[in-house]
Amino acid sequence: TSNLINANVFTAGSWGMPQTLSVFAIDALVDSPQIALTSIGGEAVAVWQRSTGGGDIFVQASKLTLGGAWTAPQNLSLAGANAVFPDVAIDDSQDSVAVWTRNSSVQAADFPAGETWSSPFSFVSGGSANNARVEITPEGYAVAVWEDSDSESGAFVIKSSYASFFAPFVE
Repeated sequence: TSNLINANVFTAGSWGMPQTLSVFAIDALVDSPQIALTSIGGEAVAVWQRSTGGGDIFVQASKLTLGGAWTAPQNLSLAGANAVFPDVAIDDSQDSVAVWTRNSSVQAADFPAGETWSSPFSFVSGGSANNARVEITPEGYAVAVWEDSDSESGAFVIKSSYASFFAPFVE
């Protein structure tokens, strides 16, 4: 863990100047950065987890627009329970979705192109969900997978879910 999340962009054959995405605080630690890029280049979204001196762990995000700068970090998860193991996806229309686990549930927030991040929502609760991952298909469907334990055998199983933008995830 560290106190800063940084990013750098490689263009025209060289690396640019690193940019700090997270906000520095003595009592905050940041960890688990993930990044997603559009296939046409120029747009990106990053997520990470940030712990506070108060004990909560939040998922935060920043977006890079074509030819622009990274946005200020934004909390995607809510206070009150730890949000960990974030992942993020973006498609060529600049629709983004982030997933993470919180209290053995899988939560998500989406960012349709031209809008803002949605409020977080749970699409899997109960069990022992962990390590959620997400991708977006060319048709605009977000597909998430995560680990969970089978309540009868105790064995770990892989589960999945999908959604189109503006529609809830379906397990």
